[in-house]
Amino acid sequence: MPGDGEHLARRNALGLAVLDPLVDDRAQELGDLLLQIVLNAQVACDQGHFDIQDIAEAINDKIVRRHPHVFGGAKAKTAQEVRLAWEDLKEEERGAEGSSALDGVTAYLPALLKALKVSEKAVSHGFEWQDQEQLWEKLTSEIGELKAEIDAEKPDKERIHLELGDVLFTLVNVARWQELNPEESLIMSIDKFKERFRKMEELAGSSLKDMPAENLKSLWQEAKTKTQAPDQKSVVRPLSASSDT
Repeated sequence: MPGDGEHLARRNALGLAVLDPLVDDRAQELGDLLLQIVLNAQVACDQGHFDIQDIAEAINDKIVRRHPHVFGGAKAKTAQEVRLAWEDLKEEERGAEGSSALDGVTAYLPALLKALKVSEKAVSHGFEWQDQEQLWEKLTSEIGELKAEIDAEKPDKERIHLELGDVLFTLVNVARWQELNPEESLIMSIDKFKERFRKMEELAGSSLKDMPAENLKSLWQEAKTKTQAPDQKSVVRPLSASSDT
């Protein structure tokens, strides 16, 4: 159904994909997203709540309201000032007593992007590391805790889940400190892996499924060399290395 959470999550993921200039048929994919809006609007209209015109007016009003430096007399010289003003306006709009500073993060965002938004909201209220060294210490600590849970005499899947999540959340903050979108970083890494894996298949000329591990390592390194950008330095590491992607 149009309002199903899992379906909306897939549509959000698709929304990220169509922003990629390398994605084919973007007009068709954007049409799929638009269809979801139209269908949800019609369902709401049939139930007597709102229609597509109300949606258009609502987003128009919000854009004007949250951009006083564009549509009003407010001044903002930097992107940081714009972002902080945006957060202040959203907090004023929220208004309800007892509401959290973390309210308003879209529920169906992809996990990495959602983590980034939550982190940014916390930072806007002063919850931040003093320097990058503290952040690296936190990452090292979280990785240690994850390894300890995995190496436990009786590993607990739920605890491993949580510790892995802590590592990922901390890595999102590493990305934020570097002014990077972690969702984009992961997509780039996935695309790089896919390109190299396809090159392996091309070089092998046959299925990789039953190939000995040593042959796979050799093919990986050859594929990596052939797909590497000219300005990248070649570093030979085994396929099993977690950073070798």
